[in-house]
Amino acid sequence: MEKVVLLKTQLVEAARLGKSEEFRFKRLAVILLDNFVEIQLSALIKEKFSWDGAFIFQEKKYKQRDRKKILNYYDELLKACVKESIINEQELFLLSFSHDIRNNLYHKIDEEELLVNVALRILKEIITNRQPEWKTARGFTSFSSKSFDPYGSSKKKGFLPGGNNEEDWRYFLNKYFDFIDKRKANSSSLLSKSLISKIKATRLNYGFIKKEFHIFFPYAVDWDFNDYLLHYSCKNVNHEKIEEIKEQKDKETRQRNYNDLFDEYEKQWQFKKYERLNKIELKAKEILKSDTYNSLVKYISLRTETNMIYEAIGKAASELDREIQFAIDVARGK
Repeated sequence: MEKVVLLKTQLVEAARLGKSEEFRFKRLAVILLDNFVEIQLSALIKEKFSWDGAFIFQEKKYKQRDRKKILNYYDELLKACVKESIINEQELFLLSFSHDIRNNLYHKIDEEELLVNVALRILKEIITNRQPEWKTARGFTSFSSKSFDPYGSSKKKGFLPGGNNEEDWRYFLNKYFDFIDKRKANSSSLLSKSLISKIKATRLNYGFIKKEFHIFFPYAVDWDFNDYLLHYSCKNVNHEKIEEIKEQKDKETRQRNYNDLFDEYEKQWQFKKYERLNKIELKAKEILKSDTYNSLVKYISLRTETNMIYEAIGKAASELDREIQFAIDVARGK
């Protein structure tokens, strides 16, 4: 019974944090919910392991080395849970995405707030659907005279206290875990908005650099959209290597190594026109018509390219803004 209360308390706290409009609390909610899912899936798989090879002459389905990988690597755990029909392929995909969001929040304390909201919705939906089936992930629940579920229904189930059957969990989830405001944007809308907002920001930044960039950087007088993307995406992708090159003392060696790095990057580059932004935006709008799973599939197919364009043009705009501010400071005699 103690585990029932521990699990319910974790969900209650996550729901409380998830209701907040503040990012700092939503971050903690995602971490708690992702951890809840991992705890449950690990326990369910361990239950499978306990019966695997338990009978005489029965060959183990999971060797010891495989068990260690499954319990130590989240992607392996998800695959095993699909194999055992604990979750399905679509849930694996959704949970992998949410876990990536959690990792960014846990290790970097940073992530797009729109994507944090998507992760909250995904985790809430999967837990709501699966937890009545998962329960405590144990074969039985022990009770004592001190057993008490502060979140349980007042109704008694036979002569035993409730707390860990499907009805109890549905009652609990409905009363204590319904924290997403249905009037607000759903996952598909948030994913679409994430892409479209970056396209809009890219258009603004490109309009800015197109007018004045060549004044401060004369070498770029003939540059078009593709040139800015090529040069600044190269800088973004190879940031650490470029910093190492800068540390080299000989100027000619630095320039030669940078040129070699750029030439290598250019070989795999695919030319992009400004009109590509329109095509990405149209595809992003189509996401609105899909359910959570299909909208996420479409979002991920566009995310890498969109982020590359957004970050490259953003970096160019940032460099131009810095030069303009420097020129203003010089003019003012600072």
